[in-house]
Amino acid sequence: MLKPYFFCILFFPTVAFNQIVNFSSLGELPIELTEPSGMQFIYNPLNGHFEYWMHNDNAANYEPLIHSIRLDDITNITRTIDLDIPYIDFEEMAMDENENLYIGDFGNFVYPNDPIIYKFMGPNDYVGPTPPNIEAIKYKYPTTGVTDAEAMVHLNGHLYVFSKTVNPNFDPSLDPDFTYVYKIPDSHAPAGGTHTAVLHATKQVFLSTDANPNRYKIVGAALSPNKKVLCLLSYERIWIFSCFEGDDFFGGTTTSIAINYRQHEAVSFLNNHQVVLTKEGCLDNIGNPNCNVNNNPNIYYLDLWPYIDGACIDCNNVQNGEFQESDKAWSLFKFGNADGNLSINNGIATLSVTNLGTSNWHLNMRHKSLVLNNGKTYRIKYTAYADDPRTISVIANKKDGSVGYAYSSHQITTTPTEYEYEFMMDKPTDYNSYLSFNVGNFVAHNVYLKDISLEEVSCSCPNNRYFLTLIDQRTDKFEVANTIYGSSTIENSNIKFDAGNQIELNPGFEVKNASVFEAYIDGCGGL
Repeated sequence: MLKPYFFCILFFPTVAFNQIVNFSSLGELPIELTEPSGMQFIYNPLNGHFEYWMHNDNAANYEPLIHSIRLDDITNITRTIDLDIPYIDFEEMAMDENENLYIGDFGNFVYPNDPIIYKFMGPNDYVGPTPPNIEAIKYKYPTTGVTDAEAMVHLNGHLYVFSKTVNPNFDPSLDPDFTYVYKIPDSHAPAGGTHTAVLHATKQVFLSTDANPNRYKIVGAALSPNKKVLCLLSYERIWIFSCFEGDDFFGGTTTSIAINYRQHEAVSFLNNHQVVLTKEGCLDNIGNPNCNVNNNPNIYYLDLWPYIDGACIDCNNVQNGEFQESDKAWSLFKFGNADGNLSINNGIATLSVTNLGTSNWHLNMRHKSLVLNNGKTYRIKYTAYADDPRTISVIANKKDGSVGYAYSSHQITTTPTEYEYEFMMDKPTDYNSYLSFNVGNFVAHNVYLKDISLEEVSCSCPNNRYFLTLIDQRTDKFEVANTIYGSSTIENSNIKFDAGNQIELNPGFEVKNASVFEAYIDGCGGL
């Protein structure tokens, strides 16, 4: 039986979590990445892996190099590129839609010199130890009071730099409790000139309950692939901003979580909800007499989905599951005599079988670099069909195929049909598993796949959800175990809120334009 529902009209603009949130340590980084201050997650079509590219920060100790690693083998540098440029204090790395990389030489050691952002093609666009055509984007702040910056993201042709430290002695209008966001074009000024950065936004990051202001300054930033979630990193807090419009980063839902104090420096998204972050260190063998093993560099993993506004949360662990990009995330695997081709066009992946193997897995399409957490239940969902009825199989596996996490074999027909099933990850957490769709041992023809997702089941029904932005032209039901907080306008939609304990409709909530809104106190999996 459904419980009676009730509404609480409250003001609820910002959600803060004071309990410390722990994240998973993946281990120590190698000496080549002793002070990893910038990081970017990039797909490598040559091997089908997503790789983490990082740089160190201070030119006094490090050459201008970028290095790549994978999460399942963080001590192994897979590739190194020499930027061969002068620099002072590298602090952040960002990437645009064309996989151009940007590295900000704008840390505190740069001040009072002019900061520079270096732009160059991503590592997939060339072969060799040194990238060609490195572009220097020179800029200056509109005030003399910005003395340090360590965070940056790219969006729609612009770079956004987040200040770490400001000095009101130079500019009384600046407040050290805030980060100031400056907007800069993503290409150099004409005739080698210097851009004047434009103040874009401000955000208070040191709160009255905080003890040490130095632990809450912004040192890293990352924007989710769908451009709907911004993560800002400090030594003792992570800020999550979600469901904003365009570059109005602080205009949606603001959530902050407390983390254990460490010298965090860089953060990057795996998908639209999982992140990896780094801690700087001081390994003994670079000559630091004060260093010990507890201060060594480290890399961590954290899933942010419980802190993202429910109106724009994307729980999918795979990238490009709707196949909007032709060369991202998915690769072809062949074994033995099996042969075929993979093509991705117009939202459909086509597996063409040209020569059979002796097992379905001998020819497959796979997504690597997936994180599967021990004890979690996952749901695989996809649409499949073929030129003729046949059997396919779906596998989630350890990278080398030695451990299987999930397996399903079933018939598909010539009619596009959605399939789904769940599995429990009962093996140790794997930070580089793969999901494959296997077609290798049936008659040679085409198999078609689309709308692939791999989600943690609880992500579809989190503890709480927060709706602050417009819900337009949607028919949807949102379930939570505890509370739904709603401040959004619902237009041209049919929406159900279903909470386990309560629904709070805050100022700004409105239902209009022939919409239907229903609210239930029932919780996950009931109604």
